[in-house]
Amino acid sequence: ALAPALKNAPIPVLTAFWGSTLCGEAGRILRDNGIPASEYPEQAAIMLHHLRHSPRSRAGTAPGPDGPTRRRARDLMARVEPGQYLQADQAYELLKIFGVRSARGRLVKSAGEARSVPLEYPVAAKIDRPDIAHKASVGGVKLNLADPFELGEAVEDLLRTFSGASGVLVQEQVPAGLELIISSVTDPQLGSGLMVGLGGVWVEIIKDVVFGYPPLDRAAALELIDRLKCAPLLNGYRSRPGVNKEALAIMIERISAMLPALPEIAELDLNPVIYDRAQDAFIAAGVRIKKGGSIQ
Repeated sequence: ALAPALKNAPIPVLTAFWGSTLCGEAGRILRDNGIPASEYPEQAAIMLHHLRHSPRSRAGTAPGPDGPTRRRARDLMARVEPGQYLQADQAYELLKIFGVRSARGRLVKSAGEARSVPLEYPVAAKIDRPDIAHKASVGGVKLNLADPFELGEAVEDLLRTFSGASGVLVQEQVPAGLELIISSVTDPQLGSGLMVGLGGVWVEIIKDVVFGYPPLDRAAALELIDRLKCAPLLNGYRSRPGVNKEALAIMIERISAMLPALPEIAELDLNPVIYDRAQDAFIAAGVRIKKGGSIQ
């Protein structure tokens, strides 16, 4: 009875039905009629807040991928089974398709293959086991490898230590710089949420993160960045120079465009995203992407 009236209301209408069991059918009816229905009042309050304060983050304002880009991305995702993580080379290829800058690298299966990779030294070697979230803490990352001999030894050691790995990702090492994180999870009812914050180990220690909801255009991404507690560092603080926030906003915008285009992405984690001052750019140096259920 309510759906027709709410559907044609001249003002935005959000609803909150507590719980997915007792009120599940009511929520489904409303969502089928284009009326947002959340399970908790806090979610409705957040949505109302963003309707009022972030009008640029509404659907249709951020540029989406063109047809060929979407097809290449969907073809890549089709090679991954639901519930599985993308291999490192697949994850970085997906970032490349959407124009997200990342460290140059190659997935190798042996020490001999590693020694012949056409990359500039120094390089980093990382075991490709997506189920290991913190590879560095368990010895799954080797840094500052200066030549093919060191690289080959590191790859042999990693493959010997970590059984069941897809291989070893060899990457040109990004110079040390400010580390951030861009992450996303997808809720079956509410869609994707995007998290931005201090990355590396700081994401767990300081917990300086903010959340937005795709699609986000560049202006909305800049607003998100400015909400961080570390925003003064990004702008430049005392003798410390700032970073190129526009470049970070572009990366967020492109990740934001990826998520609605590929709703089968259940989890996405870019950590760390490092600011390379020499290139005046943010570079994704670590990525994990998990595929959810199949999309028809």
